[in-house]
Amino acid sequence: MPKIIAAQAPVLGGAGQHNFWVLVGDNGQVLSQLHGFQAGPNGEPSTTGVGGTLRVYNNYGMEFNSSTSQQVVFEGEAEAVAARWNAALDCKTLINEKNYSYNALDIDFLGHNSNSVASTLAACMGLSEPNLGGYIPGFGEIILSAQEIQYIQSDYDDITGCVATISHLPDGKIAGDIRVGDTMQLADHTSLEAATGEVTFSVEKTCPGFRIVTVSGATLMCSDTAPIPTLDGLVLAPDLLGKAVAVRRDGPDGSKNTWEEVIEVQDIGSLLVQHITVGDRCFWAGEKPGVYILHHNMKAGPGGGTDPWDWDDWWFPISGSNDSENNIVPKTNAVGSTSQTQHVTTTIVNGELVIVGVPMTTLQLLT
Repeated sequence: MPKIIAAQAPVLGGAGQHNFWVLVGDNGQVLSQLHGFQAGPNGEPSTTGVGGTLRVYNNYGMEFNSSTSQQVVFEGEAEAVAARWNAALDCKTLINEKNYSYNALDIDFLGHNSNSVASTLAACMGLSEPNLGGYIPGFGEIILSAQEIQYIQSDYDDITGCVATISHLPDGKIAGDIRVGDTMQLADHTSLEAATGEVTFSVEKTCPGFRIVTVSGATLMCSDTAPIPTLDGLVLAPDLLGKAVAVRRDGPDGSKNTWEEVIEVQDIGSLLVQHITVGDRCFWAGEKPGVYILHHNMKAGPGGGTDPWDWDDWWFPISGSNDSENNIVPKTNAVGSTSQTQHVTTTIVNGELVIVGVPMTTLQLLT
């Protein structure tokens, strides 16, 4: 089966490490790579620069073999692997359109580097990036906002965030029982005004999971890629500690909605989740019946309709960013502009569905 591999190459005599991603086909052939580099004077990547403009490249590659430090992060059918890689390519386009400054050490106010690019690509693919060791400045830093990542993922049903299949929903329902055509109770992400919506997509899958715990004991189990509405905007589940989330409690006198601080975020390992698309607002879900946390529902955009600027309602700044207007890029720019990278495709070869690779120029890092 094709694979997505996290890889690492030493730089400057091993004093630092350069993280990148590799797409490998059924027979072990390298189909594509994704790297962050400083852009050279003609737009080509510079492997020795320490400052300038940050660019993400997929038409340049590095030597990759059994001696390369690496770890398989995702393996599956060709369509599932291609979907995640194409999400990373959309991520590449959006990062490049922001014109971030490049800084080799990833000092926030000076810019970002290849390792923060690799971590952000992982987030867009809905994958957990492994720590391959060594000195990795920028590792774990995400340079796109949660809503930008979710916006990219909204084109790929196998990636977007979800709640545990055993999550309780209002009206006594369980997330794993939800089917297309069902009606669910929804709420506005700011006013918490109640609404209902019809389910248009519902599928079960397995993802890295987290448990959110609020100050009153409300809990929700969801995927690591699930952005949750907070008073500060959308925040990915692993980053919710200290944030205020919307909590609903149902009782004999009706429902009461409040905003409560998250006091604990637990990594609970692999989790069976239900990816649900419903209506044009967020939906309620929780680990215990009658107590729910508001969960994202944004496959069609937070406000519904076709206007991509509807996402402005979800804007919040990215910590450490050096761009002055850090709001989401509309769909026509983020994944449909003339600068968009061509997606990888699949084709039938000898009766098997395989991924078609892209030509690359081989680079050498300064080691």
